[in-house]
Amino acid sequence: MLVTILKRMARSCDSMQKLGAKTIRTTLPKLALLAFLLTSTGCSKDPDGIRTAAVTESFANLSKCSQISGAENLANLAIASVVNAPNETSLKLVVYATNSAIEFPLPAYKLSAGRWLIGEKDRAYLIDEHCQEFKLKDRRPPEGQKFPQDGIVRLNPGESFEMTLSFYRLKDTTRFGMLVYAGKILNFVVNQPNYKPVGQP
Repeated sequence: MLVTILKRMARSCDSMQKLGAKTIRTTLPKLALLAFLLTSTGCSKDPDGIRTAAVTESFANLSKCSQISGAENLANLAIASVVNAPNETSLKLVVYATNSAIEFPLPAYKLSAGRWLIGEKDRAYLIDEHCQEFKLKDRRPPEGQKFPQDGIVRLNPGESFEMTLSFYRLKDTTRFGMLVYAGKILNFVVNQPNYKPVGQP
Protein backbone atom coordinates (compact mmCIF):
# COMPACT_ATOMS: atom_id res chain seq x y z
CA MET A 1 0.00 0.00 0.00
CA LEU A 2 2.78 2.43 0.92
CA VAL A 3 4.58 1.88 -2.39
CA THR A 4 1.40 2.68 -4.33
CA ILE A 5 0.84 5.84 -2.32
CA LEU A 6 4.42 7.02 -2.88
CA LYS A 7 4.12 6.41 -6.63
CA ARG A 8 0.97 8.52 -6.70
CA MET A 9 2.78 11.20 -4.71
CA ALA A 10 5.59 11.17 -7.26
CA ARG A 11 3.17 11.60 -10.14
CA SER A 12 1.50 14.42 -8.26
CA CYS A 13 4.86 16.09 -7.77
CA ASP A 14 5.56 15.99 -11.56
CA SER A 15 2.25 17.69 -12.19
CA MET A 16 2.81 20.26 -9.48
CA GLN A 17 6.14 21.38 -10.89
CA LYS A 18 4.12 23.33 -13.42
CA LEU A 19 2.17 25.06 -10.64
CA GLY A 20 5.14 26.51 -8.80
CA ALA A 21 7.21 25.96 -5.66
CA LYS A 22 4.61 27.48 -3.32
CA THR A 23 1.97 24.94 -4.29
CA ILE A 24 4.45 22.08 -3.87
CA ARG A 25 5.39 23.24 -0.35
CA THR A 26 1.76 23.33 0.79
CA THR A 27 0.61 20.11 -0.88
CA LEU A 28 3.46 17.68 -0.07
CA PRO A 29 2.93 17.75 3.73
CA LYS A 30 -0.75 16.94 3.21
CA LEU A 31 0.11 13.98 0.97
CA ALA A 32 2.68 12.70 3.48
CA LEU A 33 0.13 12.92 6.32
CA LEU A 34 -2.42 11.02 4.24
CA ALA A 35 0.11 8.27 3.50
CA PHE A 36 0.95 7.95 7.23
CA LEU A 37 -2.70 7.72 8.27
CA LEU A 38 -3.49 5.08 5.66
CA THR A 39 -0.52 2.88 6.51
CA SER A 40 -0.92 3.19 10.30
CA THR A 41 -4.61 2.28 10.07
CA GLY A 42 -3.83 -0.78 7.99
CA CYS A 43 -1.28 -1.97 10.55
CA SER A 44 -3.54 -1.69 13.61
CA LYS A 45 -3.90 -4.91 15.60
CA ASP A 46 -6.97 -6.60 17.00
CA PRO A 47 -7.19 -5.84 20.79
CA ASP A 48 -8.80 -9.23 21.49
CA GLY A 49 -5.98 -10.94 19.63
CA ILE A 50 -3.41 -9.06 21.69
CA ARG A 51 -5.10 -10.05 24.97
CA THR A 52 -5.37 -13.69 23.89
CA ALA A 53 -1.69 -13.76 22.96
CA ALA A 54 -0.78 -12.25 26.36
CA VAL A 55 -2.78 -14.88 28.25
CA THR A 56 -1.28 -17.68 26.15
CA GLU A 57 2.22 -16.39 26.80
CA SER A 58 1.55 -16.12 30.55
CA PHE A 59 0.38 -19.73 30.77
CA ALA A 60 3.35 -20.84 28.66
CA ASN A 61 5.67 -19.16 31.17
CA LEU A 62 3.79 -20.77 34.06
CA SER A 63 4.24 -24.21 32.55
CA LYS A 64 8.01 -23.72 32.78
CA CYS A 65 7.91 -23.73 36.59
CA SER A 66 10.16 -26.56 37.76
CA GLN A 67 7.40 -28.17 39.86
CA ILE A 68 5.16 -28.79 36.84
CA SER A 69 7.50 -28.88 33.86
CA GLY A 70 6.08 -31.37 31.36
CA ALA A 71 2.90 -32.01 33.36
CA GLU A 72 -0.25 -33.16 31.55
CA ASN A 73 -3.56 -31.31 31.58
CA LEU A 74 -6.05 -32.46 34.16
CA ALA A 75 -9.05 -34.30 32.72
CA ASN A 76 -12.57 -34.73 34.15
CA LEU A 77 -12.27 -31.64 36.33
CA ALA A 78 -13.48 -28.07 35.67
CA ILE A 79 -13.07 -24.85 37.63
CA ALA A 80 -16.46 -23.27 38.32
CA SER A 81 -15.21 -20.28 40.34
CA VAL A 82 -12.20 -18.78 42.08
CA VAL A 83 -12.66 -16.56 45.16
CA ASN A 84 -9.82 -14.64 46.80
CA ALA A 85 -11.31 -14.24 50.28
CA PRO A 86 -9.49 -12.50 53.18
CA ASN A 87 -8.15 -15.75 54.64
CA GLU A 88 -8.15 -18.15 51.71
CA THR A 89 -8.35 -18.69 47.97
CA SER A 90 -11.16 -21.11 47.29
CA LEU A 91 -11.75 -23.02 44.07
CA LYS A 92 -15.16 -24.48 43.37
CA LEU A 93 -14.49 -27.59 41.28
CA VAL A 94 -16.73 -29.89 39.29
CA VAL A 95 -15.73 -33.50 38.71
CA TYR A 96 -17.57 -34.89 35.68
CA ALA A 97 -17.89 -38.02 33.55
CA THR A 98 -18.64 -37.80 29.84
CA ASN A 99 -18.60 -40.97 27.74
CA SER A 100 -17.49 -43.50 30.33
CA ALA A 101 -17.58 -44.11 34.07
CA ILE A 102 -14.70 -42.68 36.10
CA GLU A 103 -13.11 -42.97 39.53
CA PHE A 104 -11.69 -39.65 40.74
CA PRO A 105 -9.46 -39.57 43.86
CA LEU A 106 -10.00 -36.76 46.37
CA PRO A 107 -7.51 -35.11 48.72
CA ALA A 108 -7.67 -36.28 52.34
CA TYR A 109 -5.77 -35.14 55.41
CA LYS A 110 -3.23 -37.74 56.52
CA LEU A 111 -2.38 -37.47 60.20
CA SER A 112 0.76 -39.57 59.75
CA ALA A 113 2.08 -37.18 57.07
CA GLY A 114 0.66 -34.04 58.65
CA ARG A 115 -0.71 -32.72 55.35
CA TRP A 116 -3.34 -33.17 52.64
CA LEU A 117 -2.59 -35.94 50.18
CA ILE A 118 -4.25 -37.54 47.16
CA GLY A 119 -3.68 -41.24 47.54
CA GLU A 120 -0.43 -41.98 49.34
CA LYS A 121 1.87 -39.24 48.04
CA ASP A 122 0.25 -36.85 45.53
CA ARG A 123 -0.80 -33.33 46.46
CA ALA A 124 -3.13 -30.50 45.41
CA TYR A 125 -1.79 -26.93 45.42
CA LEU A 126 -1.79 -23.67 43.46
CA ILE A 127 1.04 -21.96 41.59
CA ASP A 128 1.16 -18.27 40.72
CA GLU A 129 3.08 -16.40 37.98
CA HIS A 130 6.26 -16.51 40.07
CA CYS A 131 6.13 -20.30 40.56
CA GLN A 132 5.24 -19.82 44.23
CA GLU A 133 3.21 -22.64 45.79
CA PHE A 134 0.04 -22.16 47.84
CA LYS A 135 -0.82 -25.28 49.82
CA LEU A 136 -4.21 -26.85 50.40
CA LYS A 137 -5.89 -25.94 53.70
CA ASP A 138 -9.26 -27.65 53.59
CA ARG A 139 -11.96 -29.23 51.44
CA ARG A 140 -15.73 -28.67 51.55
CA PRO A 141 -18.53 -30.73 49.97
CA PRO A 142 -21.74 -29.17 48.65
CA GLU A 143 -24.30 -28.29 51.31
CA GLY A 144 -26.15 -31.37 52.46
CA GLN A 145 -23.65 -33.82 50.92
CA LYS A 146 -20.67 -35.77 52.20
CA PHE A 147 -17.41 -36.96 50.71
CA PRO A 148 -17.16 -40.70 50.06
CA GLN A 149 -15.46 -42.51 52.95
CA ASP A 150 -12.84 -44.15 50.75
CA GLY A 151 -11.89 -40.79 49.18
CA ILE A 152 -12.88 -41.75 45.63
CA VAL A 153 -15.74 -40.22 43.64
CA ARG A 154 -17.34 -42.73 41.29
CA LEU A 155 -19.41 -41.29 38.46
CA ASN A 156 -21.38 -42.77 35.59
CA PRO A 157 -21.54 -41.02 32.18
CA GLY A 158 -23.37 -37.69 32.48
CA GLU A 159 -22.96 -37.44 36.27
CA SER A 160 -20.98 -34.78 38.17
CA PHE A 161 -19.80 -33.98 41.69
CA GLU A 162 -19.01 -30.55 43.14
CA MET A 163 -16.51 -29.67 45.84
CA THR A 164 -14.61 -26.64 47.11
CA LEU A 165 -10.90 -26.67 47.89
CA SER A 166 -9.47 -24.01 50.19
CA PHE A 167 -5.86 -22.91 49.69
CA TYR A 168 -3.55 -20.41 51.33
CA ARG A 169 -4.46 -17.04 49.86
CA LEU A 170 -3.06 -15.85 46.52
CA LYS A 171 -1.59 -12.36 46.41
CA ASP A 172 -3.83 -9.52 45.23
CA THR A 173 -1.55 -8.97 42.24
CA THR A 174 -2.03 -12.53 40.96
CA ARG A 175 -3.71 -12.67 37.55
CA PHE A 176 -2.84 -16.15 36.29
CA GLY A 177 -2.44 -19.43 38.12
CA MET A 178 -2.48 -23.19 37.89
CA LEU A 179 -4.13 -25.84 39.98
CA VAL A 180 -1.74 -28.77 40.38
CA TYR A 181 -3.71 -31.90 41.20
CA ALA A 182 -1.92 -35.22 41.57
CA GLY A 183 0.81 -34.06 39.22
CA LYS A 184 -1.54 -32.75 36.53
CA ILE A 185 -2.48 -29.14 35.86
CA LEU A 186 -5.48 -26.92 35.17
CA ASN A 187 -5.11 -23.22 34.27
CA PHE A 188 -7.20 -20.40 35.67
CA VAL A 189 -7.39 -16.62 35.29
CA VAL A 190 -8.02 -14.36 38.29
CA ASN A 191 -9.80 -11.09 37.51
CA GLN A 192 -9.74 -9.19 40.77
CA PRO A 193 -12.08 -8.90 42.55
CA ASN A 194 -14.46 -11.01 40.45
CA TYR A 195 -13.64 -14.16 38.55
CA LYS A 196 -15.17 -15.66 35.43
CA PRO A 197 -15.11 -19.47 35.08
CA VAL A 198 -12.64 -20.92 32.59
CA GLY A 199 -13.09 -24.67 32.68
CA GLN A 200 -16.16 -26.43 31.36
CA PRO A 201 -17.11 -30.10 31.17
